[in-house]
Amino acid sequence: MNSTVIQFHSQTDTPDIRFVRGLHVRHTFPRHTHRSFSFGIVQQGRRVIEVDGEPYTISADECFIINPHQPHACRVAGEGEHAYGIVSIPPALFQALFKEVADKDSVPHFPQVKITDASILRGFTAWLENQSPAPPSAANQLTDVLRDLVLRYAEAETPPAPDHPQHTLVALACDYIETHVNHPVRLDELADVAHVTPFYLNRLFREAMGLPPYAYLLQARIKRSLEVLLQTDSILETTYALGFADQSHFSRFFKKNVGLTPKRYLDLHKNSAP
Repeated sequence: MNSTVIQFHSQTDTPDIRFVRGLHVRHTFPRHTHRSFSFGIVQQGRRVIEVDGEPYTISADECFIINPHQPHACRVAGEGEHAYGIVSIPPALFQALFKEVADKDSVPHFPQVKITDASILRGFTAWLENQSPAPPSAANQLTDVLRDLVLRYAEAETPPAPDHPQHTLVALACDYIETHVNHPVRLDELADVAHVTPFYLNRLFREAMGLPPYAYLLQARIKRSLEVLLQTDSILETTYALGFADQSHFSRFFKKNVGLTPKRYLDLHKNSAP
């Protein structure tokens, strides 16, 4: 059986775009969210993405798009393995493209998870094949694909008003969590910062993010650990830097959410940055 390979790349030919390659992946990724759009393609096997309780099976040579803060879980279909490529796209980039193609001043929303458009598939596949540790200049290639994606599949979504509690309080809570990611942030502490009751904040947070604040904190720790592991080259230092109880706890949680052990992650990313 081939070993799983999941590699995170921050250097691409398009500014602010990060991408992940997965090979021989059999892992089940628990429910989680991302702050950016996740646009991906299954290159081998089949991937099941569960969004709002509904499973979507993405087969080889099909794409998928997940909106920011859209809770989802992922797994391989059946007993086999699958391969994929995923890019993380900042909302600001999609907002600029939405303005360009539809003259709308908002971050777009994609109601359709599975994308089977042949031209988008070809363009995205070609861009992924051009990526390497020293990628060529092909920034327009991905931008063209994303422009077509927005033009054909995006819808306008009315966000909460800037002074709506869901906007202001949840944004404040997220910023506080990410600033104190290495501390055991409690719900009552977050509520004190937001000047509301813990019950009210927890309800607003779940409605906006699809996850409770504690789950968001654990996700933020794992995302930060991708950087800290490479900076320190030490699993033990990363464990305590991010507030985990012990190394075994961190390693179990890391593998559950990333699909690799911290040691395997370090071996695959030597001399690189996430």
